[in-house]
Amino acid sequence: MKYGILADIHGNLEALQAVLPLLEHCDEILCAGDVVGYGPNPNECCALLRERNCATIEGNHDLASIGAYDLRWFNDHARAAIEWTAKQLTPENAAFLEANPQRLERETFSMAHGSLVSPVEQYLGSVWDVQSTFEAMEKDLCFVGHTHVAAVFSRGLFNRLGEREVFPAGGTVKLRRNRKYVINCGSLGQPRDRNPAGSFGLYDSDAGVVEILRVHYDVASTQQKMAAVGLPKLLITRLAHGT
Repeated sequence: MKYGILADIHGNLEALQAVLPLLEHCDEILCAGDVVGYGPNPNECCALLRERNCATIEGNHDLASIGAYDLRWFNDHARAAIEWTAKQLTPENAAFLEANPQRLERETFSMAHGSLVSPVEQYLGSVWDVQSTFEAMEKDLCFVGHTHVAAVFSRGLFNRLGEREVFPAGGTVKLRRNRKYVINCGSLGQPRDRNPAGSFGLYDSDAGVVEILRVHYDVASTQQKMAAVGLPKLLITRLAHGT
């Protein structure tokens, strides 16, 4: 099976439109949450995922945009974007976000937005953060999102903490036997690893290979649309820098 792995699209239609043609050969496309928030096209992004039957899980911005997550957890800029997004969502797309599960399970991997033990809240930024997810894993592979940084955590049978490697320019991971992997393929719509190109993943379960890839999109068009609807300036400028 070949899987396309997306996460943290954040209402960025240009980035989503740029990546979908690259996933046409995939047997299934999955999204590790946060379809909306920050960006100017929440409805269009939801509609495209629905059209492609993309299996999608809950992200904290998704839940907040439908009134199911406390806005006090967000900074002022993120909160303003969520409040704007909530006013834009159609009933159909709000229902789509509400119906998404917290976790997905496939034959060879699991998926959660934050972590397996705290699917919406927890950020996996260090080898210490990821230990509880390693312990909770029933399969050897788990995909996550939430941090907006492409990174791979791995731990062998006799390795107490494991290792972390970041992939700001993309890269290939050959999955080894008797080793667990927690992989964040990065953010498609708002990367934060100083590379403005959208980040996504391809997983070939037969070959046991995960590729983390970058796709260039029309950042300026996204920024212009954000400015036109009055989204916070910080959210607009950071897109060009990948921060």
